[in-house]
Parts: sequence; C-alpha cells; structure tokens
Amino acid sequence: MEFYWKIAAVTEIVLEMFLMGYFLYRFTKPFLKQKKYAWGIGVIYPVTMLTLYFMPAQISNFAAYSIGIWLAFVVMCMIDRRNYKQKIFITVTFYAIRWLSVYLAQTLCDVLYQNIVYTTYMRGHENMQLALFVAVNLLGVVCIAVIVGLSCYFMVNAYVYKDEEMTVKELFMLSTPSVTGMTGYAIMQYYQTYYESHAGNRAENMYSILAIAHYTIFLILIVVVIILFQSIKAGQEEKLQSELLETQIEDTRRHIEQVENLYHDIRSLKHDMANHVMTLEQLYEKNEIRQAKEYTDSLKNALYDATKQVKSGNPVTDVILVEYQEKAHKKGIIFESSFFYPENEKLDALDVSVILNNALENAVEAAGAYKENHEQSHVRICSYRKSNAYMIEVVNSFEGVVEMNSDTGLPVTQKQTKGHGYGLSNIRQAAEKYYGGIDIRYENDRFRLVVMLMLA
Repeated sequence: MEFYWKIAAVTEIVLEMFLMGYFLYRFTKPFLKQKKYAWGIGVIYPVTMLTLYFMPAQISNFAAYSIGIWLAFVVMCMIDRRNYKQKIFITVTFYAIRWLSVYLAQTLCDVLYQNIVYTTYMRGHENMQLALFVAVNLLGVVCIAVIVGLSCYFMVNAYVYKDEEMTVKELFMLSTPSVTGMTGYAIMQYYQTYYESHAGNRAENMYSILAIAHYTIFLILIVVVIILFQSIKAGQEEKLQSELLETQIEDTRRHIEQVENLYHDIRSLKHDMANHVMTLEQLYEKNEIRQAKEYTDSLKNALYDATKQVKSGNPVTDVILVEYQEKAHKKGIIFESSFFYPENEKLDALDVSVILNNALENAVEAAGAYKENHEQSHVRICSYRKSNAYMIEVVNSFEGVVEMNSDTGLPVTQKQTKGHGYGLSNIRQAAEKYYGGIDIRYENDRFRLVVMLMLA
C-alpha cells in the first residue's frame, strides 16, 4: 500500500508540473513576437522542475521553483530580445499566481481530506483512504487548473498594450501585488510552523481560514490591478486619440478657410479679368510685345498661386493635397497625385480629409527619412472605383522594418513620443464608417496603404 500511496503522490506532482508548463505557455505566448517558439517556455519549466524533484540532492521548494521560473524567463528573453521589463513582470506575476493558486487549492483540499479521513466510517475502512487521497488530489489539480487558467485568461485579455514597452514605474506598480502576496505567503508559512508547534489543531484550523483568505484576496488583487491599470490606460489612450482627432478636425476647418480664401482670390481675378484683357490689348496695339509677355507671365503666376493646379473634384481635398505636395517638394520628395473625389456620392469630405491628412502625413514623413539615405524618394496617391467600392491608395518610399501589432493588426509605431501611432487607427475608423477597411503592404522599400470605402 505504501508503494501505491507514493505512486499517487508522484503522479499528482508530475501532472501539476506539466499543467503549470501549459499555463505558462498560454500566459507568455501573446506577449512574444515569435509566438511559434513559445512552446519552448512551456516545456523547459516542467522538465526543469521534474529534474530538480527527482535529483538525489534535496533543495527547498522555494529554491526549486525559483530556478524553474527564472530559467523560463531566460528562454523567454532568448526567444524575444526586447521589452525585458515586461518579461520580468510576466515572470514575477506567474510565479505569484502559481504559488498562491497551488497553496489555496492544497489548503482547501487538506481541510476537506482531514474532515473526511477522521470520520468513523473512514477509520473503519482504511482501504478507502487511498481512494480518498487520490480523489482529493485530483480535485486539487482541477482547482489549480481553474484558478490559474482563469487568472491567466483575464490578465491576458485585459492587458491590451502587449507590444508597448513597459516602463520601470509600470513594472513596479503591476508587480507590487505579486511581491506582496508572496511576502504574505512566507509570513503565513512561518506562523503555520509556530501554531503547529504551540497551539495544536485549533490554531491549525485558524491558520487554514487565514491562509485561504490571504491566498484568495491576493489572487483577486493581482488580476484586478492589471485589469484596472489597462482599463485606465485604454481610457487615457482613447482620450488622447479623441484629442488628436479633434485637432485634425480643426485642421480641416482651417483647410476650408483656405478654400474660401482661394475662391475669394479666384473671384478677384475674375472680377479684374476685363481690366487685364484691356491692358493686354493696349500693349499689343502699341506693339509692346515684351511688356505684354511679362504682364501675361505675371497673370499666369497669379492664377497658379490661386488654383495651385490641383483639381481633385473637391476644394477641401484640393487644399490638403496642395499642402502635402508643398511639404514633399521642400524635402526633395517626388509627389504624384491622381486622386479624385467621387461626385454625387454620400461621402463626407470631413472623413476623406481625416484619411488624407493621416495617410499623407505618415507617407511624407517616411519618405523624408528615406530621402536622407537615398537620392530619390517619392509619395504617390491615387483613387479609383471598383464597382461600389471607392479605393484610396497611398504609396511611399520606406526604409526600415514593419512590425505588426498582433492585437490591432496595425504597424507598431517606432516613435516613443506621446501622440504617435494613431494615424492608421483613425484612418481605419473613418473607413469603417462606410463599411470598409484598410490594407497594408510593405515590399521592395515601398509602403503601400489602401483604404476602401463602400459608397452604396
């Protein structure tokens, strides 16, 4: 019977180790860039723990689990060499979740086992004690799976900005509940030893109640702090994005004012056209060809300044295109436009201006960076119809690596400045108002953005 008791105990430990390896894999995978290698973390942890468990030389549980989890941290860093502070947070959090969950389940199961095994029936049927031991152990494994699984699930889903670099302040704040919970666990273990040696079973029962309360409170606290922090951060990001969108709307209003000024200039030219024609006729009658040519050139320049030679079919988009054309030319970037605004369609110029402003700002900025290391750089924008779909395509020179955010499906901004990284998000939001979307491609030093709007 002693052999069977040992087999049951070892089986529970092995099952628990591989279960923890699986949950560690599931917890770390969403945070890694190379997700296909995350299985290595889930394998190294249980293998290390079982190796330490079956080693002849005995080491403390705390030391063994520390070795296992920090070795998993090393493998994590080898798979993904970035955002090390976030990996420390993942390691510390999972370590705390693992210890608190296991000891919560064990405490509950110990209380259950003690209350059953010392009953009159069980004392009279000693052969049933092994079955009770196996059943309680299996229940403990199920409890651990539920607690750890739910904790990891809620934390992973609540942690929205997985690809964002974690700061030292964020690491300290998010890791504090885990560290505090583990410190409380150590204190609880000390008092358990004290009560068992001085106060007997009554104190032991009191310890079990306190331990269950402590483990439960800190498990909930760890998860809730992460959820609340990410919720607050998401609210701040949404507020900032709204502020930036409001700024773009103000820019559009400014563009509309420029359009009004443009029309005023055109009306002025039209009003004075009769005088200009009369002046030219007089110059030609006097055979003053050179003066007539100079006057014609000055008139052409005035007309060019008023119209800017951009005709997209909408005065607002005309001004936006002219503005970014001038920005591109100042940087020595080739700017080509075959953009047209669809006529007689229920399309808000404000939404199109949001798309153009964000797309062209990103394109000119990226093309400008490309120009620093190459002779030529370009930005090309065009639009076309495909049945009921209105397509806007922006292509620009680009140098670097495009890293996609697995959660948003958008490129990760390389700038740490507050306010960057919302351009494509605003474009997609505008496109979705018309049941459309965006497509992003990067190939041969070119970044290509296609925006689709459904017009009917």
